[in-house]
Amino acid sequence: MREAEIRDLERRNLIAILKHTKWKISGADGAAEFLGVHPATLASRIRSLKITRSQSEHIKKS
Repeated sequence: MREAEIRDLERRNLIAILKHTKWKISGADGAAEFLGVHPATLASRIRSLKITRSQSEHIKKS
């Protein structure tokens, strides 16, 4: 798998988790807790992958 494919997979997985948690990042039942990472780390990954709620609405589940 190439780096671009890995980033795309990570991006799609994060979007799926964010949708599952209704875009709740921190706190009980938030995406960070689900992933086992600090909320600031997750927020940083979301920014670096340029994930926005409006863009994610157009991505279909596989």
